[in-house]
Amino acid sequence: MQELYLETDELKEFLKYTDRYRNIVYRTLIYLIAFTGMRPGEALALKTEDIDLEEN
Repeated sequence: MQELYLETDELKEFLKYTDRYRNIVYRTLIYLIAFTGMRPGEALALKTEDIDLEEN
């Protein structure tokens, strides 16, 4: 079975290239997916009211 995750050094390298993107929305989305484990569809479906900063 093929591994479906990145090792720490692979993630660092990937994010280094991600930081070159000028579009902050794409960069933010990639970081959100990388550090939360969300699926891309879940991250794209987020709405402002889904986020509760007071209750984390």
